[in-house]
Amino acid sequence: MLIEPTATALVLNRKNRVLLIRRTKAPWAGLWGFPGGHVDRDESPRRAVLREVLEETGLKVTASRNPIEVFFYPVRDHHHLSHLFRCRIVGSEKIRRPKEWRHEGELKWCSVKKKDVNPVVGFVLKRYF
Repeated sequence: MLIEPTATALVLNRKNRVLLIRRTKAPWAGLWGFPGGHVDRDESPRRAVLREVLEETGLKVTASRNPIEVFFYPVRDHHHLSHLFRCRIVGSEKIRRPKEWRHEGELKWCSVKKKDVNPVVGFVLKRYF
């Protein structure tokens, strides 16, 4: 079974709202998830999360030195080994999604009590908030 490393970000703003993206494709289409994506070859998960957040949201962030959680779950014909980092915004909290980034749905600041989230986000929000 193929295992693909991914990196995801728990990003909170000054109002204690969490940044989430509504997925448009499997797995978990229609549910809200954390920003993030695949770790490129010769890239650490920590560097990947910084790159992915910038690519998907336009936000510059710093990430915790180590993941706060690591999840392993099936995705169609492979598995993800997902590293979740707590991230802090550097500078503006204004989301500036690049025009070429269209492979996901809506992106917004949400309550940490949000219910229509994927299982990973649900676990993290309950555990940390």
